[in-house]
Amino acid sequence: MSILEMPNPSDVLRAVVEGSVYSQPDRFTPLLRDIRSLLRSLGGDVTAGSLVNTVRQGVYFLRMAHQRRDLMAEFFESYPQATTATEILKTMECI
Repeated sequence: MSILEMPNPSDVLRAVVEGSVYSQPDRFTPLLRDIRSLLRSLGGDVTAGSLVNTVRQGVYFLRMAHQRRDLMAEFFESYPQATTATEILKTMECI
């Protein structure tokens, strides 16, 4: 999937958090920031599919609430499994 075809990460996350406490601006923005930070900390070839499993297992976020981890995993599930961290991050930074 080209970067031009990729959905806006903010829109993807808004759909994921709809109806949760993370839809409120004071929680949405930090969650989006944490996703961006995670993507920056990874190798660029890490795929969305592997991120789903990694985040759900709590490897990166051991102190994070389960609901928050699940929402982050659901965010990555919204992308095709082969989408790389670099591709998602580029889309985030173009917005």
